[in-house]
Order: sequence, then structure tokens, then C-alpha cells
Amino acid sequence: MLLFQKLSWQELLNRGYDKESIHKILSGNVMRVLRKAEDVF
Repeated sequence: MLLFQKLSWQELLNRGYDKESIHKILSGNVMRVLRKAEDVF
């Protein structure tokens, strides 16, 4: 798991999101875009 994803997961838990919602958020387009951006650098 990417460091950003781990930090994001914890922050969303801290803000009261449930695990199902977090999974939906982090497994969608957001993570795809961030992975592409990492490939550039």
C-alpha cells in the first residue's frame, strides 16, 4: 500500500468515515490518478 494511501485511510477514519466508504474513495479514480503522477516522478 502506498504511503499516501495509508495516511489517507487513517485521516478518513479520524474524520468518522466507515471502512466501506473509505474503500470506495481510495480504490477509485483518486488512487489511479495518484499512481500515474508517481510514475512521472
